[in-house]
Amino acid sequence: MTWAQGFFEVDPRDVRVPTPRDDDFHVKGYDRRTMESWISDLLAIQSRRASGWTERDFDGMKERRDPSTSRLLATYDNFYREGNGNAVRLAWVGDHYEAENGNKRVWLAQQAGLSRIPATIKARDRETLERIRLASLGEQIRQRARAPQSPYQVDRSERRRERER
Repeated sequence: MTWAQGFFEVDPRDVRVPTPRDDDFHVKGYDRRTMESWISDLLAIQSRRASGWTERDFDGMKERRDPSTSRLLATYDNFYREGNGNAVRLAWVGDHYEAENGNKRVWLAQQAGLSRIPATIKARDRETLERIRLASLGEQIRQRARAPQSPYQVDRSERRRERER
């Protein structure tokens, strides 16, 4: 059977993942602190995306050489660049997602209270995939409407000036 596949953000609370043991965090060479910093960076990235930042805005940051910007861009690439091999991969099974790749990242996102996480999603058919994508998109729109103004919000002219530098 061929599964349908897409890339979009989902609520990590809808993903069933086991609670990892502390020694589980060293399986692929990443310690827990490193993974927690990814989740912190992901929160900053999502805040910027909510204020209108696009992939082009993040690409424009590549000229900067400071370590915090480099780390933020690496996190952006690992979570949002579809097809990079590092993406969280989830399968829709009945009424929830199951993680095929990224169990610990999803668990940390749940612990940090993130309301969404980008992932490659598989579903049994295109119709199901589209239904869960639209449901996820609708929830994101409702969350953004309820969210307070981001402290990171920058008007478009300021971002344009930053890119031109």
